[in-house]
Amino acid sequence: MNEVLPPMIKSMLASSPVRTYHHLWHLVRNEQRWNGLTQIQRQELIDLGWTPPRFERQPGSGLDFLFMHREMIEMVDKHLTRMNDPNYTSVIGWNPIPYDHNDAVWTMPPLWQGADRVFQWAKDPRTTEHFKDRVSDEFRNTGWVSNLSLDDYGSELESTIHGWFHLHWSEPVPNDPWEDDPSNDWLGAPYSSHVNNAFWKLHGWIDESIKFWERAIGQEADFSQAWAGAPGYLPEMAHTANPELMTKMNVREKPLSIMTWKVPIIEGVNEEEIIIHELER
Repeated sequence: MNEVLPPMIKSMLASSPVRTYHHLWHLVRNEQRWNGLTQIQRQELIDLGWTPPRFERQPGSGLDFLFMHREMIEMVDKHLTRMNDPNYTSVIGWNPIPYDHNDAVWTMPPLWQGADRVFQWAKDPRTTEHFKDRVSDEFRNTGWVSNLSLDDYGSELESTIHGWFHLHWSEPVPNDPWEDDPSNDWLGAPYSSHVNNAFWKLHGWIDESIKFWERAIGQEADFSQAWAGAPGYLPEMAHTANPELMTKMNVREKPLSIMTWKVPIIEGVNEEEIIIHELER
């Protein structure tokens, strides 16, 4: 059925080196957070290959977004092949996206008391309808997609529906969002989101978007200039980073830094001049 990650895969993704990698990749691509680090912190990341060639929404960042997550999917698929689990053979994205808030399998977690405004927006039925329309009118519309470079397409996906995906299916913020136990699979932050079953369904859908673009354009995607982060910290395993960097970057002392998707999604809404204004009333 490819719905629930095998326990061994979930444990691997929940390991601190993999968590650190995913968190750092999103952190260094955010210009505000990169500039908020001290010169010593930045230099340590630079020395380890964590220099971002560009920030979010800059030319090339859409390719980076698509390429890094494609490599993550390939990493998981390789582990699944070795495990030979008949119930979860590879990462397969949603098709179609489960827009129904009461979907039998992918029910939207309800809004909780005191939830940030961005979660109110992401879980509002009007927002769901907005993205359902955008998928049919744009993201899965050959005419619309054929007018975009893959980089522009990737940036558009990252700054809009990607953030909605994460926040729409998020549960309440955990007591300890930095916990390394596999139970910490909160979709609202990059330190934990990739441990969540829904992460692979939503990113599988986004990865399928690359194939859709290829069919619309009639050419193969070129990721030769894309950036997926620093080399793996563990030689035998990609997408790992030294967990000590989490301490050196003082990320645990900055709770708001876990909300990597908060700013992009709000900006995306404001650019479209939609539902957020109604929710403010």
